[in-house]
Amino acid sequence: MKGICFKEPLFHSTIQMRKTQTRRIANAQPDDIGPRTTNVLFEDWHGKEIRPKYKVDEIVYLKEPYIDDFSMDKIFYKFEKSDKTFINTQIPDISNPWKNKLFMPQSAARYFIKITDVRFERLQEITEEDCIKEGIEGYTHDSRSFIFGWEGNMIYQSHIEAYAALIDQISGKGTWESNPFVFVYDYELMPF
Repeated sequence: MKGICFKEPLFHSTIQMRKTQTRRIANAQPDDIGPRTTNVLFEDWHGKEIRPKYKVDEIVYLKEPYIDDFSMDKIFYKFEKSDKTFINTQIPDISNPWKNKLFMPQSAARYFIKITDVRFERLQEITEEDCIKEGIEGYTHDSRSFIFGWEGNMIYQSHIEAYAALIDQISGKGTWESNPFVFVYDYELMPF
């Protein structure tokens, strides 16, 4: 089973079921003519395959910082089930004991998502609706709309502007402007 990583606020949005979509830059970019879809994969017009990492109906586990304490036969997670407070009891007395989430094995996972759709598009083809599925939130106050960025501390004029800032923070400055092809994965949190 494959795993997937999210930045911490996006991890929380996923397990709270406010985020149900993610975009991942395709490792291979099609030529200037663009992609074409065949019955089983994506490819450019010269036949170069461009495969998504995840497939429809695939179950994927969410990676998160953890501690596996074999002496106690327990796994500790950086956040409690409420995902708002740090666990601060019974953690082994080690400075920065959290293991890098990139290396979290499936056996330590507690959250799983099911991929429900995969498509291939340019990054800037994202819609306002898809930005909301990506975890970008907004609210209205005194008949004025405000869009919060993914960390909740920036205000943007639109969901798309907030998403552009998010993708530049995740994938590096200039990612939005370069407008690469991405795989769009829709998913749902699996019951546990």
